[in-house]
Parts: sequence; structure tokens; C-alpha cells
Amino acid sequence: MKNSKILLLMTLAALSISGCGLQNAAVVPTKTTPEKQVVEPVKTPEDTTKPVEEDKAPADEVAPYFQTKDITYNAPKKVDTQLVLAPYKSDMQTLNENEVKAYEGTPAKWEDLSAKYEFYDAGTIHKAPYDGWKLLVLDMDCEGPCMSASIFRFAWDQDNKKLVELEKLSSTDYAPTEMSAITNNADKKFEITGLTSPQTILLPDGSNSIELMTKDADFYHLFDKDWNPETPNEWGYVFVEPGKVAFVDPKVGNVYFSTQLIGCLFVKLPDGTLSTYGYDPKLLDAKYYQLINWTDKSQQTSLSDYYSVLQHGCGVGGSCYFVENVKKDDLVEAGKTGKGVVLYSPKNTAQLPADKDGNITGESGDEAQLVLNQSYNYYKQMGQYDSSDTKKPTLTYQEYLAEHPVLYWQDPFGRFSTFIRNDVKPAAECGKPVVYLYPQKTMDVSVKVNNVELTKTIPEYGRGWKVQANPDGEILNYADGLRYPYLFWEGKKDGGIDVTSGTVVAKSEVEKFLRTSLEKMGLNASESREFMDFWLPRMLAVDQPYIFVSFAGTEEFNKVAPLDIQPKPDTLIRVFMYYMPMNSRVSVPAQKLSSKPRRGFTVVEWGGTSSDGWQTR
Repeated sequence: MKNSKILLLMTLAALSISGCGLQNAAVVPTKTTPEKQVVEPVKTPEDTTKPVEEDKAPADEVAPYFQTKDITYNAPKKVDTQLVLAPYKSDMQTLNENEVKAYEGTPAKWEDLSAKYEFYDAGTIHKAPYDGWKLLVLDMDCEGPCMSASIFRFAWDQDNKKLVELEKLSSTDYAPTEMSAITNNADKKFEITGLTSPQTILLPDGSNSIELMTKDADFYHLFDKDWNPETPNEWGYVFVEPGKVAFVDPKVGNVYFSTQLIGCLFVKLPDGTLSTYGYDPKLLDAKYYQLINWTDKSQQTSLSDYYSVLQHGCGVGGSCYFVENVKKDDLVEAGKTGKGVVLYSPKNTAQLPADKDGNITGESGDEAQLVLNQSYNYYKQMGQYDSSDTKKPTLTYQEYLAEHPVLYWQDPFGRFSTFIRNDVKPAAECGKPVVYLYPQKTMDVSVKVNNVELTKTIPEYGRGWKVQANPDGEILNYADGLRYPYLFWEGKKDGGIDVTSGTVVAKSEVEKFLRTSLEKMGLNASESREFMDFWLPRMLAVDQPYIFVSFAGTEEFNKVAPLDIQPKPDTLIRVFMYYMPMNSRVSVPAQKLSSKPRRGFTVVEWGGTSSDGWQTR
């Protein structure tokens, strides 16, 4: 099958969180103690000269790019980090040394410490008080996995060795401790016209708009001589890069489509950074609920009975819908909303043959038909695992069709995305988030999971866990007097993490990929082994030859299901995986994986979920 089957799988993942979702937790208590193109700059209203073509000078030279009243932009090129940070070397080393001393750690060598900082010369400023200074873009890796980069902008006076952070033009979600040496004199007011992504961009139709999801989502490496977007790494992925031009906005210039997997759009700012935008049709917001008038005259249905890929749940979500690879000729109008929005269903509804496990064995070149059949097989498959008192009899295929289970809507760019009925979608849950506690000495600890509806915990949760934690990771639960290797929870919550980047890896390489990724993110041998023991068999059991994998990190998962731990840990590491089976390798925005050093009282948590019915594996 083609890519739409993949996207269908994402659609089918109801992903109502469970911070976990493992029905039989393995916690055993014991009695023991698109298309690539060169992006041309677009002249803004403030431009004083016309854009010029990219200079063909050697990559190590800074060629004129284009000019505005505030700045002359270069083709961004790397600057020697040692040169930029030389005046701050002593202070940065001292800050790093003081931090790690508190945890009896070893300070980083200056070469390793400064290696985290990648500065790019983006142009020359022509605005007081930094007239003649360089505009530097700092591209920082976050600690642990993250969905976007940390971008900081600085004014740099190379001659006088001065560096000033331009706070209003920087991302401030993550900054290492030693960075305060170069940000303590930040300018909180200075701005450069054209380097601020607007919150909303009106579409050419004049009635719809796209909303800013992530400013400075990544740094576009078009002009980096070490960067070649034609050469993927060992896992076959590439970094964020715009696709074709979607439309041209009079203020920001070109607005680009993303890769084929997601419906995001990108705006490239003149200093080489990208901002991500999403289009929300507003069809499923409570205040926009509408009745569907069906073409077949069946009883009206409210759109509140459907969910969209915009609303995954399980802490996983997104403002970017997933684009289905369907043709309009293979769809038929199913109905209209009260506001006249046309909804479509597959034209060809014939049932394709499937094997005993529900895998489709029939052939079809009709993607919409494949999506419909796949949805029914997942519906039947997942229904076998519904042990609730409210379980309903399984619908026949014809009964399933009568429920209008799969609908398509068309975005302003002519692409299609999917709605699925809530009462026929397969249940999808998060898989086994577990919490490890590693204090430096035996101590009492309380742990609470906030902002979620807990449905299952091991041990019993009560009003929170009150335990005795030991340096070797063993946990004594005071409520039952038993010892546990970790704490386990599951619950429900709407989505909050935008899945917009990751890696597409061949199934034959999944084991190697997971081992490498878990090591990069800082899981130790025992944690990695338990992660692999649970997830690897389920991932290898899928039929598709490729798997899209994305990791949410500590900062992102804290926004969805924050942990309240007392005493507060010195180090918190949270790793949450999402994976989606695929039939072909596609280009997706790459994800940066890194680790956080374990200092002092450390808490580690891992979990995951999938668009696939992993509970049946």
C-alpha cells in the first residue's frame, strides 16, 4: 500500500492518553526488601534593494544576499565558536564547574563545552545601537529529544569582542547554565524588522488563515558547506526543508509546503531560520460543532461524533493534519456541514479479502478503498480486546459502512485529510510509561502525575505515591509494604505534543536504531533493555517494511503530564516514543536526539504509543 495507508494508521490512533496503556503491566512486586529547491529570498516592504541571486563564491566566504533598512543579510556561514566565546571562556567554565561540583561531577573540558555552540554569521546590522555589528544565529541542541531547535540571536562586535543577546528575537525555552555568561547583558527591547514570525498569516482565499505553531522551528542549512540535503544519514532521513511554494504572502514572502507526511507549512526568515505554521479547519472545536446533512438522507450526525488527526490524545497531537494520498475521483460527496463544508467518503466500498489477522490481501489501486478496508479490519481487531461492560456487538462490514466511519475534508490547497467516527475507531493507548527513582542516598519521595485522568497504576496510587527510594533504583511502597523496580501509571488526556519530526527507518534496522537512539537520549543499559523488551517485538510484528519513529522529550512531555516529585529531583529525563508503520520511506523533518547529564537525585521515565494496534501484537 502507499502512503495513505500510513496516514490512515495515524488517523486510527485514537491515542486518548494513557500515559501508558499497558493493561497487564510487567511490574512484579516482591516481598524482598517534497521536492527540493533553492529558496530565493523574498523582498519585504522594508527592502531598499532588490534581492540578488545567490553568490557562487566559495562556501567559506560570506556573499551578499539581500538588504533591508535594518540589515544586510549574508548567506549564513559558520563562525569559529572559539573566537566568539573567547572573552567569556573563564566565566562559562566557572559556571559549568560550580554546577557539576554540586553533584560531585566532572566539569566539561572547554573543547566539549564550547562544541555545543554553533554560531552562524547571518549579516551586518545597520540599526543603533548595533550599527556595524554582526547578526549571529546560535543553533543549540536541546538536552534530550526535542521537536524543534533552540535558536538564539546575538549582535556581535568582533573588533571589541562584545556579544549581546537579542532577547526578543531569541527562543528561550532551553539554555544551559553556563550560557548565562553570554546572556546576562541581554537587550530586551531591540528588534529587527522581518525577523519576527507573525502569529497569523491570511491565506489567499481571504477567509482562512494559518497559525504559528513553532517560531524558529529549525535552522535551514542551505548555505552550510557541511550540509548536503541530497545525502541522508544512515537512517535515511533529512533535516527540515521547505517543499514547493504554497503561496506568497505580501509581508513574509514565500510560504512553503512541508514534506509529504504532514500538512504543516513553513516560512523561511531571511537569516536562514524556519517557522512552522498549521491550518486548523475549526470543524471539531466545541464552539464550531455542526450537524452533517447526509447525501443518503440518513439521520443527521454531529461533527462532535468524529475525531481528526489534529486530535490524537495520549499526549500526542498536532496542529498539522496528515495529508492522505487519495484522488478526488475516488471519493464521493457524503454530506455537508451546516456551514456548507463538503465531506467525502470512498466511492468504492467493496470489501477486500484479508487474512486471519486482518491484514488485507486483496489488491487495489484505490487508496480511499484501502483506507476504508483497513479501518474496518482495525475496528474488528481492537474490538476483540474491549473487555468493558459497555462493549457493543461487532458491526458487519455493511453495518460499518452505514455509520459513515471514514470521511475526508479538503484543505484550501486541494489536499485531503481524514475524520473517523468516535464509536467505531479502534481504541489506542499509550504504552507503559514507567518512572525510575535514583536518589544519591535512601530517602522518602512522593510522586504525583498531574493533569491526567489516571485509569491504572502500579502500585495503587491513592492521592499519590509515597515511597522509599534507594540509590540502586529499588522502591519500597509504604501503602502495601512491597518493593517495585519502578512506578507505573496510565490515564487519559487530549493531545498536546506536536508530532512534526522524527525518523523513517527500515524495519530491518529498528533494533539498531532503537539502541542507538536510547543511548543518545541517556537511558542506561537496564532502562534501554526494558524499553526494548517491551517495544521491539511489537514494532517488528508490523507488516509494513518501514516505521516512522518520533520521540518527545522532558520539556514537551512536562507540558502534557507534569510530574510533581518531592523532594524535587536534580535531573529529570522523560522519553516518550510514537511510531507509525509505513509502506515506503518518505522524507520527514529530522529530530535531534541528545542526552541530559545525570546529576544528583535523578528521575527517569519512558513510555510510548503507536498508530498501529500495538495491544494486539
